[in-house]
Amino acid sequence: MSESPDHFCAHCGLPVPWPRRKPDEAETFCCFGCRFAHEIARPSSEEGGSAGSGTLLLRVGVGIFVTLNIMVFNWLLYWQHVFGTETATGLSGTYESVAALASYGLMLLCTIVIVTLGIPLAGDAIATSRRLRPDVNLLIVIAVLAAFALSVANTLRGDHHVYYDTVALILVFVTVGRYLDAQTARRAALETSSLLDGLPNRVTVRRDGSEVEVDTTRLRAGDVVAVAAGQAVPVDGRILEGRGHLDEARLTGESRPRSADVGDAVMAGSVSMDGHLWVRADAVAGSTLIARMQEMLETARQRQPRIQRVADRVAAWFIPGVTLLAVTVFLFHLVAGNATRGVLDGLSVLLISCPCALGFAVPLTTWAALGRAAAHGILIDSGRTLERAAAIRHVIFDKTGTLTHHDMRLEAIDRLSEDADEAEALRIAASISGTVRHPVAQSLRAAARSMGLRTEAPVDASALPGLGVEASLGGRTYRLGSHRIAWSDFETGACDDGLVHAYLFDSNGPVVRFRLGERLRDAAPRAITLLRDQGLSVEVLTGDRAGPAERIARRLGVPVTAELLPGAKVDGLRRARTKSGQVAVVGDGINDAAVLAESDVGFAMGSGTDLAHQAGHVRLVGDALEQVPLTLAIARHAKRRIRINLAWAFGYNGIGIGLAAMGLLSPVLAALAMVGSSLLIVMTARGAGAVVLPDDPRVASSAAARSTPAPTTAPVVEGGLA
Repeated sequence: MSESPDHFCAHCGLPVPWPRRKPDEAETFCCFGCRFAHEIARPSSEEGGSAGSGTLLLRVGVGIFVTLNIMVFNWLLYWQHVFGTETATGLSGTYESVAALASYGLMLLCTIVIVTLGIPLAGDAIATSRRLRPDVNLLIVIAVLAAFALSVANTLRGDHHVYYDTVALILVFVTVGRYLDAQTARRAALETSSLLDGLPNRVTVRRDGSEVEVDTTRLRAGDVVAVAAGQAVPVDGRILEGRGHLDEARLTGESRPRSADVGDAVMAGSVSMDGHLWVRADAVAGSTLIARMQEMLETARQRQPRIQRVADRVAAWFIPGVTLLAVTVFLFHLVAGNATRGVLDGLSVLLISCPCALGFAVPLTTWAALGRAAAHGILIDSGRTLERAAAIRHVIFDKTGTLTHHDMRLEAIDRLSEDADEAEALRIAASISGTVRHPVAQSLRAAARSMGLRTEAPVDASALPGLGVEASLGGRTYRLGSHRIAWSDFETGACDDGLVHAYLFDSNGPVVRFRLGERLRDAAPRAITLLRDQGLSVEVLTGDRAGPAERIARRLGVPVTAELLPGAKVDGLRRARTKSGQVAVVGDGINDAAVLAESDVGFAMGSGTDLAHQAGHVRLVGDALEQVPLTLAIARHAKRRIRINLAWAFGYNGIGIGLAAMGLLSPVLAALAMVGSSLLIVMTARGAGAVVLPDDPRVASSAAARSTPAPTTAPVVEGGLA
């Protein structure tokens, strides 16, 4: 079950643990640090923003200032250690007076720190505990107050063994550390989450014969919008005037600019590099491709991988377990007659424990990887899909429209009936395939348009999965598709020309055969090589004839199975899964719905304009086949980062808590270690998915700058731990 949007932190966006979920409040937070940081950063225009943030900043400033004074005056209690026992004995009266005065002064200063920094922490802890699930903050508050009470009691008895400096430093380290954790997590979550940054807020449009400047939120479909050189296109549409080069890296991950001229389609988020364009808007605001991409990314972030549930279950038992251990440590020393050490060691156990690391080790890593994939034009529907993609062992490709280009060329029309007319047959084929998105149908319609043939709307058109389409036109019923679509047995005859064949039938039998040439995508051989370099096996399953399939097999050097209906493709997938393990399928999202749904990870290719109609777990905005191995490389890198983070979280907590329980770690060092552990996990998570493929232009330019040749066999990992 996916998380509700209400259960994500209002500050950093990470999932909110169950005890902190408050349906009756507009804003919920995953931890004290996020609540604290959010209140400080709240704009003054919001209700209570100015006064609230000012008060919190003042509290932090006063708390730190007073703590520094405590550290300065605390040395007076160690007079005898500084000047020696003999000096202290000779000035015993003076020493006792100074130490007593220092103790009372430190008690007052520590009280100020507790009021300024302890009350916000205690308020957050008490609010969370109302659901009978106390978090570690409440335990820290209790232990800090116990150390303070012990110090006050010793002060009143004239015993100068006090711990005001420890109490003050712990409150400062916990408050400032949680704030730094929250801010770092927020930056890490947001730096790859928004695709809409950089779009203009105001644009120039032509309306009623004049040029006016309007907010992008007020744009309407049909508006003609100006796009200056260097500006991002604010709408999806087509160029009416101007020409230039468009940088579409934000949408498709393609680093090379695309040449665009009048009539060409453009997408919001692409940048005009060198031309002034006028674009007619077809889609604006939330209906643009980039807005839909952002919506898909946000939805994916709410669907966490299965490993997150394991971490959640561990975290649910973590706090009760740590609490029990801290109480056990205290009782052990109490029975041994050393309650002071029991309080301090128990406090160290609570401070060194870091449940936050378990909480955001997985989601933050997953989000970073999803964001980086989106920056390459790869939309992964959930963290669970990312998790499965890391385990893929076999990849199946569709042929037509996937390994080959969508646009085919009509090479010939063969008459199969004596009274058949080629031009009329093409007009009929283009008409009855008017709603079909298959590359063959699109190519026939393009050929009809180039010949100036007028098409008409068919009647009762229906798709025949894996075969073609049936429709009525002019009172007659036609079928268009493979030879298997005929009403009766039909012999195609020998024609091993390596072209794609489509047949037009009427109720009397075959009318014509269309022969179309298809072009292999330039990136197909490289994509296959990259997948094999990752240790994956590859094959092609297609519904096309054996001739074209064998030609592809020879070009790519992969096994190809031809003339498969959708059900047979699913059977082929199941056989591959039994033999190799988890299977990914790459198709154009048109006739591959069944096999894409059956796959462990389904890749749907296609232009961004058809994004909403495609099936699959991963949607590739562009047509770059290299995005398939790149997706799997990102998934594997993210999986490694998750394992590193979880290993660190479990190892750190296990060793740190053990040292604290044995009295080998002071409370102050424990608090510092807790902050450092959280920051390390955040920094490691931020690098998740930072991979590029060999021979990528960005790798080449980077390598040239270093005068070092780029690797050519395996994905390159950028930054941090691999």
